[in-house]
Amino acid sequence: MARTAVYLGVDQTGAVKRRGQEAIYKPLPAALIIPGQKQVLQVRVATKEGRKFGLSSFDAEEITSLLDAAVPRPGDVRILVDCVLGLPSSMRRNDASIRDLLMRAALFDSRAKTPAGRERAAAFFSEILAEYKHRATPEEMWPLRHCERLLASNSVFQQHPFQKNIQSGTYRIWRDLGRSMRKPETAALRFWPHDFTESVPKPDGKSGPEIVIAEGYPSFYWRQLLGMRTRQPALLKNALTSTASQIGWTIACEHWSLVESDPDLADAMVLAMTAFVLDLSGQAFSRKMTAGTPEDFSAEFEGWIAGTQADFFTAS
Repeated sequence: MARTAVYLGVDQTGAVKRRGQEAIYKPLPAALIIPGQKQVLQVRVATKEGRKFGLSSFDAEEITSLLDAAVPRPGDVRILVDCVLGLPSSMRRNDASIRDLLMRAALFDSRAKTPAGRERAAAFFSEILAEYKHRATPEEMWPLRHCERLLASNSVFQQHPFQKNIQSGTYRIWRDLGRSMRKPETAALRFWPHDFTESVPKPDGKSGPEIVIAEGYPSFYWRQLLGMRTRQPALLKNALTSTASQIGWTIACEHWSLVESDPDLADAMVLAMTAFVLDLSGQAFSRKMTAGTPEDFSAEFEGWIAGTQADFFTAS
């Protein structure tokens, strides 16, 4: 693990609000973990004035802006975001990659007539599903990735029930990233495990810190990392303190009350902590990939939920 790295957890939202005649997406809740001296993890979820962190867009420019305001000389950045990053390998056409999917979402967004938010996300993924001509079975109603089968998590194509719908937030993040793909700031951005196979070299000529993004699943981490069957923000302080202690660290945070009153911010904090623990154990953000994937598995297209099949407290 690079000791200069900082860890950012970002929770998803596909919700929009009105600004005049325009519909804009609500900010994405974010939390930072900064490993410091004497094995202390500094956790930041708000500005010095107490305003919660939030990304107006999920792209390199916004991420860098948040870090510049919160962390002196942040170094490399490891991000876990609550968002599906990939589609089943069986849906891949030619050499399509995660970046092709992101740019497709941005293009769709630029010409879509359906309202922004859940309806537009549903239209986007319905278009992809129609092209694939998926045949549902009693065992598998929707196309699933290998990691989703292992965790029994939802497909991004599943719209109902709405409380388990993950396509709205995923579409918003794909659209944000796709719109920024041609910006110079995006050159330092990498996706794990998509960009960490032997056949894909590390980009040259990048400036500033390397930003590595991996897919996270907050509900899984509340259970696996914290040992809690349900999300309970009021208990998060004790749970994270205990988790950090198991790996020889302590937690310092000035805004626990904000986290305890905001489930989405609590999810962002859990994502940031999981990013740190997985990096510490070598189970994410590196070339190491979980064994036991199918023969047709394509890391560049399908991706992986960080921590799947992992023992968080076993260092590699």
